[in-house]
Amino acid sequence: MSKMILKESLFLSSVLTFCFSVSVYAETIQSDNKTSQIQSLKPELAKANVSFKVLKSGETLAAAEIPKAESEEESSDVEFYFAAKDSSKWTFLDSLQLEGSSFEFRDDGVIKISIEEGGSSSSTTTSLWRLEKDRLKVIGQDSEMLDRSALNRKTDPTRVTESTNFLTGRMVVKSEFAHAKTKKIECKFDKKEFDAQKVSEMSLGGVKVPECPSTKK
Repeated sequence: MSKMILKESLFLSSVLTFCFSVSVYAETIQSDNKTSQIQSLKPELAKANVSFKVLKSGETLAAAEIPKAESEEESSDVEFYFAAKDSSKWTFLDSLQLEGSSFEFRDDGVIKISIEEGGSSSSTTTSLWRLEKDRLKVIGQDSEMLDRSALNRKTDPTRVTESTNFLTGRMVVKSEFAHAKTKKIECKFDKKEFDAQKVSEMSLGGVKVPECPSTKK
């Protein structure tokens, strides 16, 4: 009896392993097909590194990183596309052509774009974008700006962090000073004024954000 149970277990294990292998193989073939579709859209994409993210809606986001020549800056140009559910037609969304920038697909399908700028006054900016109909819409941005030269001054902040929510129309600005004093303000803004921004319009400081009142007295 025990031998029969053991044989059945081994058989089921073999079946599950086979099904898993077939599933992985099918996903690989499908991914290769999608990559070929993107690379064939135009000559510039022929050698692009393509990554994908399937959304809960069934739509697929694609990012094609176009490699740069060795003599050019390190950052690659990235073009974003999407395809409707069960469709092989890819629609161009926007492009990222900014030195010092990088991107990643989050698990929830949001595109996270990070920008870093070094120097005595350095900054790190992260903006979040999601697909809405046939375009990418910015939904939030966080930034941190460091001014090391302000360590010897009491009037200027050494660190400023900004958190902007374009969905709720709220912004929080926090300033830290060398004497350990911190100031924090919150602003409301008309989110419609910032709704039409594009990835390709970003600068080293990210997308445009509202101007909050100064934290200085």
